[in-house]
Amino acid sequence: MPSEFDLIYRHFAHLGAGPAVELSVGDDCAILKLEPGERLITSLDTLVEGVHFLPDTFPEIIGYRAVATAASDLAAMGARPLGMTIALTLPDAEEFWVHSFSQGLAEAVSEYSLPLVGGIPPAALSRSVCR
Repeated sequence: MPSEFDLIYRHFAHLGAGPAVELSVGDDCAILKLEPGERLITSLDTLVEGVHFLPDTFPEIIGYRAVATAASDLAAMGARPLGMTIALTLPDAEEFWVHSFSQGLAEAVSEYSLPLVGGIPPAALSRSVCR
């Protein structure tokens, strides 16, 4: 069975070429060229229950870990974080769980100076939380 990276390189790496692309698919982050001497480094990670955390992990820990993972990837690339976005997909959006998750996120946002700048939760999450 091919590794995750073998599959990425084989099927997706060729889709990342472009005049503003310095580093693309297959690394921790992408690097895009802006003005001369400027680069935008972006990272996207997914934390999966049963792979990156156990089902009974406190939501605060998951929220904190989501930010810490992204901050680590950016630091590995020598980037200075400006902000982050988040996507949260839940089978059942219980308000207490979401609140607890946000507390862990808030702690990491403060510690890493990495403000949440976007990534509104899916409409299904908003509807479930706002019943």
